[in-house]
Amino acid sequence: MRLVTAKYRTNVILLPRTNLFRGEDQMILIKCKVCKGKAIVQARKELDVTMSQLYCSCKDPECGHTFVMDLCFSHTLSPSAQQHKDVVVSFLRALPDTERQMMLASL
Repeated sequence: MRLVTAKYRTNVILLPRTNLFRGEDQMILIKCKVCKGKAIVQARKELDVTMSQLYCSCKDPECGHTFVMDLCFSHTLSPSAQQHKDVVVSFLRALPDTERQMMLASL
């Protein structure tokens, strides 16, 4: 799983790239805001397709800070190849039958 964050959003707490660690067991670790140690994501609550809440806890037993961070979709860098297929199919369905047959015959 790869986390992508936006730089200048004020309405959500983001996960800066410098605060992420890869654990030995491939779990994503977060930097604790209080002690600056490693915190682990215990659970994730999906609010919608573009937004999730990460429930985190600090791994340092002397700190024990538990907190929630928001993870949100920022923007697309490269569109999905699946979207191209959907656009073509919807375009073909919108054509009259005769034009659709001519279009398919020319392929």
